[in-house]
Amino acid sequence: MGWVIRLIGLMVLVVLVATVVQHVRYQNLRHGVVGDAQSAFHSPGVFHVVTVFSPGPDQDLIGAVGEFVTLVRRQGGRPIYAGKIVATAIRSRQIPDMDWDAFVLVQYPSRSDYDEALAAPEYQELRGRFAGSY
Repeated sequence: MGWVIRLIGLMVLVVLVATVVQHVRYQNLRHGVVGDAQSAFHSPGVFHVVTVFSPGPDQDLIGAVGEFVTLVRRQGGRPIYAGKIVATAIRSRQIPDMDWDAFVLVQYPSRSDYDEALAAPEYQELRGRFAGSY
């Protein structure tokens, strides 16, 4: 009977180690390859915002994304992911139907911090230069 308990304990340990190893691999891929900066544990009070946009005629895509990310950081937001939208397989009912070029996910300390950033004239001016944003 003792060997059965030891065998079960060993199996539980193997599963636990495999789970931890897989989580570390996944997190390394998210942070290193995809560029996702979201931590595994964050405060439940934070507020996440997704912004999609297309640069204006006088903007290049990388420059527009960089400018947006820089402004968000100055306003207290933490960019989690910023990248180019290559193809939209499924259209969303929540986002206007447009061929968007960039996608930025930002974490703000709270909803009120986001509302304050959104109301700032420099934020409105930058988004006004985009061909479209949501």
